[in-house]
Amino acid sequence: MYRADNQGNITSYAVYDSAGMIIKRVDVTGAAHANVSTPHVIEYGRNKLPDGTIKVQSPSTKLAPRPAKSDEIP
Repeated sequence: MYRADNQGNITSYAVYDSAGMIIKRVDVTGAAHANVSTPHVIEYGRNKLPDGTIKVQSPSTKLAPRPAKSDEIP
Protein backbone atom coordinates (compact mmCIF):
# COMPACT_ATOMS: atom_id res chain seq x y z
CA MET A 1 0.00 0.00 0.00
CA TYR A 2 1.34 3.44 -0.82
CA ARG A 3 0.58 7.13 -0.61
CA ALA A 4 1.35 9.57 -3.40
CA ASP A 5 1.34 13.33 -3.77
CA ASN A 6 -0.65 15.28 -6.39
CA GLN A 7 2.09 14.69 -8.97
CA GLY A 8 1.94 10.90 -8.48
CA ASN A 9 5.22 10.66 -6.56
CA ILE A 10 5.21 8.00 -3.84
CA THR A 11 5.57 9.70 -0.46
CA SER A 12 5.35 6.58 1.73
CA TYR A 13 4.50 2.92 1.48
CA ALA A 14 3.96 -0.04 3.79
CA VAL A 15 4.89 -3.70 3.52
CA TYR A 16 2.64 -6.39 5.01
CA ASP A 17 3.15 -10.07 5.86
CA SER A 18 1.01 -12.96 4.63
CA ALA A 19 -1.39 -12.45 7.56
CA GLY A 20 -1.97 -8.83 6.56
CA MET A 21 0.02 -7.34 9.45
CA ILE A 22 2.33 -4.43 8.75
CA ILE A 23 6.07 -5.19 8.75
CA LYS A 24 7.50 -1.78 7.90
CA ARG A 25 6.60 1.67 6.64
CA VAL A 26 8.96 3.59 4.40
CA ASP A 27 8.58 7.37 4.54
CA VAL A 28 10.11 8.75 1.35
CA THR A 29 9.28 12.40 2.08
CA GLY A 30 8.16 14.32 5.12
CA ALA A 31 9.39 15.16 8.57
CA ALA A 32 12.24 13.44 10.36
CA HIS A 33 11.37 10.99 13.13
CA ALA A 34 13.73 10.71 16.10
CA ASN A 35 16.21 12.90 14.18
CA VAL A 36 16.34 10.44 11.25
CA SER A 37 15.64 12.35 8.04
CA THR A 38 13.59 10.94 5.19
CA PRO A 39 13.80 8.60 3.51
CA HIS A 40 13.60 6.41 6.58
CA VAL A 41 12.06 3.10 7.64
CA ILE A 42 9.85 2.46 10.65
CA GLU A 43 9.78 -1.24 11.51
CA TYR A 44 6.95 -2.89 13.41
CA GLY A 45 7.43 -5.77 15.81
CA ARG A 46 5.08 -8.44 17.08
CA ASN A 47 3.56 -9.08 20.49
CA LYS A 48 2.35 -12.52 21.51
CA LEU A 49 -0.57 -12.31 23.91
CA PRO A 50 -1.10 -14.87 26.70
CA ASP A 51 -3.79 -16.60 24.61
CA GLY A 52 -1.29 -17.03 21.74
CA THR A 53 -2.74 -14.30 19.55
CA ILE A 54 -0.13 -12.31 17.63
CA LYS A 55 -0.61 -8.54 17.41
CA VAL A 56 1.39 -5.80 15.68
CA GLN A 57 3.67 -3.95 18.09
CA SER A 58 3.36 -0.20 17.84
CA PRO A 59 6.45 1.46 16.39
CA SER A 60 6.49 3.95 19.27
CA THR A 61 7.74 1.14 21.52
CA LYS A 62 10.36 -0.02 19.02
CA LEU A 63 13.76 1.29 18.06
CA ALA A 64 14.13 4.63 16.33
CA PRO A 65 13.60 4.72 12.56
CA ARG A 66 16.56 3.80 10.42
CA PRO A 67 17.73 5.31 7.15
CA ALA A 68 16.16 3.60 4.13
CA LYS A 69 18.35 1.31 2.03
CA SER A 70 18.65 2.07 -1.67
CA ASP A 71 16.39 -0.88 -2.59
CA GLU A 72 13.65 0.50 -0.30
CA ILE A 73 13.42 3.86 -2.07
CA PRO A 74 10.99 3.89 -5.01
